[in-house]
Amino acid sequence: MLARLALLFVLVPAAELALLYWLAGYIGFWPEIALIVLTGLTGAALAKYQGAATLRRFRADAAAGRMPADAAIDGVLILVAGAFLLTPGLMTDVAGFSLLIPGLRRQIKRGAAAYFKGRVTMSVASFVPPQRRPDVVVVEPNRLDETQPRPGESSPDRG
Repeated sequence: MLARLALLFVLVPAAELALLYWLAGYIGFWPEIALIVLTGLTGAALAKYQGAATLRRFRADAAAGRMPADAAIDGVLILVAGAFLLTPGLMTDVAGFSLLIPGLRRQIKRGAAAYFKGRVTMSVASFVPPQRRPDVVVVEPNRLDETQPRPGESSPDRG
């Protein structure tokens, strides 16, 4: 898993740089910079708008006593979209804008749910104190102090 993640962190920026280099040769350097800035600003504004709407939906579900799981997952996907859109590059911008499309986001949630359904297990642990049995009598122990004589015996000091 760690090797795949490291490979991802190497391959995605390399592919982004290759795509940016190709695009700069095709449309020019300054138009490409303007496109990167424009997609970043537009994406940030869209993510902020959709994030605020999702937060309102989350609060409304919680206030109504419903589990806001759907809104929470939407919020996470919108946050990931915002991170993609703020990262310079065309591939990350496409991924970010894709996550901001509600219909596509719904499909991604369904696919993720199907993927994780067989891989995630849930368990609950609890502590139940032992119950006293009615047929058992609990007797409190008494400790005899060694310096005191036992009933019917003489004290060791008196001989």
